[in-house]
Formats: sequence, C-alpha cells, structure tokens
Amino acid sequence: MMGDLRQSLKRLLSRSVDELSPDQAMELAVQLGKGARWLLKPEYLEKAKTAARSMGYSEGQIRGWQVPPSLPDAPGACWVVAVTQQPDFKALREAVVVPLRWEEGSCQDDSQLPEGLRKTAQSVIQALKLSGEIKEDQQWNLVPAEERLFTDPGRILFEGNYASGWVSLAAGLLLAAGNGRPRPDVWATGCWDFETGVAAVDGLEEKLKTAAEYKVRRFFVPASCLKKARQIVDQLRLPLQIESLADSIKPRAALAQYLSSLAVRAGRDDSQEARTATYMFINDQQELTEYYLDCIVEDSADKVRQKIDPPEFRKCRYLITTVSDSYEIVCLSHLVFRPESSLIVFTQSKADRYQPLAEKAKEWLKGKNFDVQVRPLKSDSSRPLELVSEYQACVQELLGQDRDGPLVIDITPGTKLMSVAWAYAAPRTARLVYYESEFDAAKRKPKPFSEKPSVISVQELLRNT
Repeated sequence: MMGDLRQSLKRLLSRSVDELSPDQAMELAVQLGKGARWLLKPEYLEKAKTAARSMGYSEGQIRGWQVPPSLPDAPGACWVVAVTQQPDFKALREAVVVPLRWEEGSCQDDSQLPEGLRKTAQSVIQALKLSGEIKEDQQWNLVPAEERLFTDPGRILFEGNYASGWVSLAAGLLLAAGNGRPRPDVWATGCWDFETGVAAVDGLEEKLKTAAEYKVRRFFVPASCLKKARQIVDQLRLPLQIESLADSIKPRAALAQYLSSLAVRAGRDDSQEARTATYMFINDQQELTEYYLDCIVEDSADKVRQKIDPPEFRKCRYLITTVSDSYEIVCLSHLVFRPESSLIVFTQSKADRYQPLAEKAKEWLKGKNFDVQVRPLKSDSSRPLELVSEYQACVQELLGQDRDGPLVIDITPGTKLMSVAWAYAAPRTARLVYYESEFDAAKRKPKPFSEKPSVISVQELLRNT
C-alpha cells in the first residue's frame, strides 16, 4: 500500500529527526495536513514549528501542530489508539490516536474511513444491535472528528488493523446513544469475539506510552492482558492506573466499569437529561448514590412534590420508610414530604446489609435538618401477621400521643408482603405513597426524574373495601 505514497513524502518520513532540517520538517507536516499532529512524533512537529516561527507565523497559526493534540469530548466523540507498525518510517508515532465521532442519522457513505476502521465500526454496530443495546432501526455512522483528516497524500498512513479499537468504539457508541460525553483521560484497548467477549490485543507497550503522553489517568485492558500491562507500567514508570475489562459476552456488561469511568459527570446545574445520562452510566453503587444525592435528588423531589394532587396530600408531620439495596428513595421521600420526624426501618435478619445503608441515610438526612430514627424489624417479611403487629408498634413509637398527626408511609421499598402489611397496620388517617419509575432493563436501574407518585388515603382505601 505504501507504494501509493509520494516518493518525496516517503523520504521525509524515513529520516530521523536529526537528519531533517526545520524546513523539511515543516514540509512534511504541511504535506500531511490535518493528519500531521496525529501521525508525527512530537519532536518532528516541534522542528516544523521552529521553521514556521522563523518565517513569521504566529503561535495561533501553528496551533494546529499542538503536542499532544486535544481529544474530542463533545457528544458522540470517541477515539482509538492503534499501533502503526511502520518501522521504516521513523517520523511516525509508534501508536497513533485517531479522533472520531458517532453520528445518528441516515446511512452515510463510510468509504472515507480507513478500511480496517470501517470494518471494526461495522462489527460494533452489529454486536450492539444483536445485544439490544441500540435499536435495529437506528442508523449510526462513524466519521472523523476533524474534517479532511483522511485526505491524500497522508490518508494511507492511517490504514491498518483497528480490531483492538473495538472496545473504544463500542463505548463511544453506547455513550452517544445515551446522550453521554467521554472523558479524554480514560482510554481502553480490546478486540471483540462474539463467542467469548473481550479478547487480547498486541502492542500494549506502544499504546501505554502514548497514553502517558496524552496524560491519560485510567487505561482499561482485556483481563488476559492485565498482568502484562501492569508490568509495563511498573517497568517504564508510567503514571497510569490499569484496570480490567470484564469477562462477559454481553457488550454492556463487559464494558460496564470502563463506561462508568469514561462518562463525563454532569453537574447539578446541568440539564435533567444530562444528569440522567450520567446517572445511567455510573456502575459503582456507592458513587451512584453519592451522585444522586449531590446532583439529582433535590430537583427530583421538587418535581415529584408538584405531581402530588390534591395538594393537601403533601402535608406530612411523620414519615416511615424502608431501606433496601439503596437508600436513594429514602432520601427522596424525605425531601418530597418534609416530615418533622421520621423512622427508617430495615429487616434485622439482614442487618449486616441494610443497617449501614440506613445509618448513611440518617447521617445524610440529619445534614438536611431532618429528625430521623433507625429501627430494625424482628419479624420475617414472609410472616405478614407478625409484620402488621410490629408495624403498628413502629407507628405508635413514632407518633406517641399525636395519633392523628399527618403520617405518610412509603411502601416503594421492600417486598409486596411488606406493602400489604403496611396497608393493614397504618392508621386510618395515614397515607401510603408508592413511586413508579421508568426502568431501563439493559442498565438495570430506574431513570431519575421519571418518578410518578401514587398517594393513597388509608381511610378511602378502607371505605372502598
């Protein structure tokens, strides 16, 4: 393929940096156009800039030869790092980073992409459609993030095997489909095998050295490459944190931790859509809860509160709720109903799992000036009659002499039998609340800001039974 390259360009590429004059280095960079800053080693670009400055070019005019180039971070952005395998061309980087972008729309001509990159992109789309991660009727196109990136005469230098870019392209497409944005300091490499999942890659040392130059913070590799990658990082003293991709034949599961790290965190002042996208990509439960409490719950609670009709159903002096695998809903309910006093209950037989969560919820709520108590339930959730009796004791403990005080019981967390028991244990003046949310089956979590509250008067419930 390199026979199609201009002889003059070949000669320049083949020389060491010491063999090139500044003018020749500039000639090389100019011939490669937009591809120069991605393809050439930094010392060649620095020499080209020396010549440009001597000719009177301003720093703004030579900014395009920035080393290293800035990676794209807009919605749909992604990039791959691939080994060039052109030892005769001393001017080329050992590993080249290619900036790209996923676009949704009508099917476009992808012939502008290097052949290897085009095939890998098609494999990504096929795998994500087969797994249901993107819809069959959606059209996604991979395009260069910079116009005229793959133009002659340097286009042929981007040709090669991009199979190891599969993981990066797949994560980029999942982010694009979920309205997320990527962090330029999180990279990955990995091939894909439809029968076994993430597969091993070559060229780890070259890729890791390139990542360090780009000031990458975390680098994800196939599990089979983890030991070798960490050895390289230790030997070369590279400031990289090496992480493992998961062993799974399901793309999202295999990339879950990488996706979680890759997604830019929207701030509390960003749109609900941006914050929802961030929430849906976070994989670590503790980080997920912290993000929800920092950036989502207050706005979500205001939205839910406005949905409660009639308005008098928003009145609440006392609140009882149950902690489950997450305490997000516990905090949401407090901000929705704003009780003067509340009780968080959990099953004592699972205290090692739920009590720490209940205590964390209590600590967070006390920081919001709520008066919160935590109480274990001795009764087994499979014994509804015992539950009713213990629930009644909880109510009496919380209300004291104020038996007719406005009480709301959140029956969203817990089992169905627990909800039934609360319906029987609640005083006639109490109300039950249940939050229904849109559930994303692929990501196995509810979508924030989608909560729809159902508030039921116990008195009306009994009247109609």
